[in-house]
Amino acid sequence: MTMIERIPFLHRATAYNIIIEGDIGFDALHYILDALLADNVFEVDEGDADLVRVSYGGVQYVIAVDGMDVMIAVE
Repeated sequence: MTMIERIPFLHRATAYNIIIEGDIGFDALHYILDALLADNVFEVDEGDADLVRVSYGGVQYVIAVDGMDVMIAVE
């Protein structure tokens, strides 16, 4: 059974809840959050979250955002 971690994470003076199965490096996490901010995914008013794909360091991540919860999976 694999543990899913929920990690409080401060990025650019904003607190996010990172939900991920396994580990992720700080560099990758900062990169992913910057990419999400650039795409304005945190400004969605209501409705279902879209899946966002971000590549970093040769790894493809699939991300869903629900408020300040950021769910990250490796594709």
